[in-house]
Amino acid sequence: MCGVVGFLCAKSAEGESVLRDHAYRMATALSHRGPDRLGAWADHGSGIALGHARLAIQDLSDHGDQPMVSACGRFVIVFNGEIYNFQVVRQVLCELGSKFRGGSDTEVLLEAISRWGIDEAILKLDGMFAFAIWDKAKAELTLGRDRIGKKPLYYGWLSGVFYFSSEIRGLRAHPEFRAEIDTDAVGLFCRFACVPAPFCILEGVNKLEAGHLLKTSVRTQAARVYPYWSLGAIAKEGESRPFVMPNRDFEESLDRVVRGAVERRMVADVPVGAFLSGGIDSSLVTSVMQSLSGSKVKTFSIGYEDERHNEAPFARAIAEHLGTDHHELIVSAQAAMDVIPALPHIYDEPFADASQIPTTLVSRLAREHVTVALSGDGGDEQFCGYDRYFKALERWGEIQQMPAALRRGLLSAAAQMSKWLPPNEHLQRYISDLGSDGPVSLFAARSERTHILDALMPGVRPMQTVYTDPSCRGLVSEPLNQMMYLDTIGWLPDDILVKMDRASMSASLEVRSPLLDTEVLDFAWRVPLGLKIRDGKRKWLLRQVLKRYIPEQLFEREKRGFSVPIARWLRSELRGWAEDLLDEQRLRDQGFFNAELVRTLWARHLKGSNRHRTLLWNILMFQAWLGAWS
Repeated sequence: MCGVVGFLCAKSAEGESVLRDHAYRMATALSHRGPDRLGAWADHGSGIALGHARLAIQDLSDHGDQPMVSACGRFVIVFNGEIYNFQVVRQVLCELGSKFRGGSDTEVLLEAISRWGIDEAILKLDGMFAFAIWDKAKAELTLGRDRIGKKPLYYGWLSGVFYFSSEIRGLRAHPEFRAEIDTDAVGLFCRFACVPAPFCILEGVNKLEAGHLLKTSVRTQAARVYPYWSLGAIAKEGESRPFVMPNRDFEESLDRVVRGAVERRMVADVPVGAFLSGGIDSSLVTSVMQSLSGSKVKTFSIGYEDERHNEAPFARAIAEHLGTDHHELIVSAQAAMDVIPALPHIYDEPFADASQIPTTLVSRLAREHVTVALSGDGGDEQFCGYDRYFKALERWGEIQQMPAALRRGLLSAAAQMSKWLPPNEHLQRYISDLGSDGPVSLFAARSERTHILDALMPGVRPMQTVYTDPSCRGLVSEPLNQMMYLDTIGWLPDDILVKMDRASMSASLEVRSPLLDTEVLDFAWRVPLGLKIRDGKRKWLLRQVLKRYIPEQLFEREKRGFSVPIARWLRSELRGWAEDLLDEQRLRDQGFFNAELVRTLWARHLKGSNRHRTLLWNILMFQAWLGAWS
């Protein structure tokens, strides 16, 4: 895992060494992503400079260093990620006459591009990645991001210069980079606790979306962005032509594809372990990994002193059954809270999913023992694991029971009440529910963290996301499939994968997700809904496969997840920290939020109301980020 940076400009008055120094400085800002080696390359005549921070995973020698020039001399690349099928692609290339200097997947990618071109080569890759490649012959820069969005990539043309970086801090490290905060993106952040792609918290900067390529040049000074892969096509095909076979064959097939995905992700020239929370997904990945390993797999979990939030005993029991080399960290409330001041630096764009705290802690624990860890990310989105899907269906069922006239009357009365009552999340959600046209629109609206944005940020524009874009819902027809699809192209890359990437990279740890393997994705969308939810159990088919490895009683329990008692902490140990960030004069001077409303919500929270706890945490995370980076 690495960090990539660079910039492209018209012919510069600065010499080549200065351009290279700028790229090196940008790469240095990402040294946490790649602590092993830094590199930079520049071509003064073309105005291009590339930088790289390397975390050596495959081919630890200098043959894997970057920026890397292709054997033909035409292409120069900086690459972040892993190509899991690179050995297969390498063999094909060797049969075509290609020669290789080292054993890295980056060199295989370069040779594939030299042989087939970028658009064709990328379709042959199975992996997680973000890259930038300079084509000397065309004087053209291409950026690419993996299918599901594991690895990040920011970019933008500003004042005649095209910048790109794995993280915003890489952009900021260029001495000429200037960008203001995008107020509309702040509104997006308050709605979703993250800034969804393609948007960015900075004006003029975007995120490259998952499964997309970007091409640009000095001649055009414009970015042409287009998809090379579509989950929508996979989902549509899967729903219309599901697999038909006995349940036992479904279990066998899923077991096979998961085993293949795990095995491909165990390949590394450094130690590999696994996160083990004790849930269905991480338990399955760990079980398969241990069954494939010739030695004890190193597993990692954290727990809390507060037993209401402690899943460590469940993970420990599974580790004992599997015989892994288990490492456990029991975290005090104070130790967890000590992470909070570092969050704006770890997540250098505002981010407010509170499970970022335990994810950061478990990443630090794992890095003490391994360089790569496997996780269970992706199981909920592919196998119907989230409770909120079924809550949306249940709520819609309640609304449908209302006579149409009653529903219209209640909606009108609630709308009138909202005009003279103080901003109220509960009332606005009620209005949103009644105004929904189906369970999916209700689910989409409930995916937002606040319904009082107009009062909080008067004048902010409602920017469209996958949850508000109707065209994203029509690809599949079943409501549950629509919800899973929206989460896989929205919640997963914008929240879950961002959380894991920044937390793990802050510890220089690479995390791989077998359940997001292309073959697993293809298979999951061909599984009938009746095998994903059965007898009231979510992820039924995953559970059936897991029972092949561990006894059912070790994992059949209520799902907890990495929860942290933020609401309680804000009233106690974190109160002073929050009071400073929510100081009314400070809020007025900054001008982003309605200071009076924020103070009112804060006062209600201190009196015991939890109604606005999520919005308050979003505001606090933005305030902390603003203080750290402004």
